[in-house]
Amino acid sequence: MVVAFTSLEDFLRNRSAELLDHISRTVVQFSTLPKSLQSSATIGAFRSTILQASLASKVGGDPVALVQKVAEAVASTGTGALQLSHYTFGYSGSNVTADEVSSIMGALHIADPWGEMSDLAARCGFGGFPLRQAYETLQRNRNNAAHDVRASIQPSDLTSFSNDALAIAMSFDLLASRAARLLNEGDVNFLSGKTKLQASIGLRFINLTGGKFSEKKEGSGRAVKVSDNIDVAWKLAISRAVSSREAVVRRNAMGVPVDWRSTDVQ
Repeated sequence: MVVAFTSLEDFLRNRSAELLDHISRTVVQFSTLPKSLQSSATIGAFRSTILQASLASKVGGDPVALVQKVAEAVASTGTGALQLSHYTFGYSGSNVTADEVSSIMGALHIADPWGEMSDLAARCGFGGFPLRQAYETLQRNRNNAAHDVRASIQPSDLTSFSNDALAIAMSFDLLASRAARLLNEGDVNFLSGKTKLQASIGLRFINLTGGKFSEKKEGSGRAVKVSDNIDVAWKLAISRAVSSREAVVRRNAMGVPVDWRSTDVQ
């Protein structure tokens, strides 16, 4: 359970870093970006770096080099080519908490982060359950397993973890990627205030039906294309989704998502 939750945290941190790189290539000035993002990329990055530098020094790392690298990124917010530090998001503590996920999404100008994630996950096929509560349960189980050697983890717990973790990772990625693209493009309406985004994200599904892969748009009963090969189905669906910035979601025979792709930031 410890390794499993760490994998989810790593995904959230790594995907956030990729999106920060994308936002760094924005067409607008740093001072035009959301105030909460400006704060996270400067003050927040330095605060996180102090903690991470302390942890690095305990395991033989080079804390000075780490601080210098982050200092260069923070300096770029004032002059030169912008390069947002990867320590902007996800490193304020030893673990990524539910509150930190909210802060990341809020800094990206997404309103009602966990509510939006839950609604988007339900549209994808995960069912209507609150993802914040699921995340907090996963983290609590992780902590119990880490600190109590007698903690009992059942096979059903791992199955539930896999489903909940995938729902969290997918909804986070699709929403954060949409926000990162809008920030990169300097979308005036989006920059004007926090926005609920999930309803604007179109979905294109690849469903496993009768041993074949059926491509359908959300809300449509008719297949756009039926393929025998998943690789072919995947490539065709993505090529059709790009122009309208739809997300592509692959689902198993039970209608449960097993993979996805954002066309906002790939």
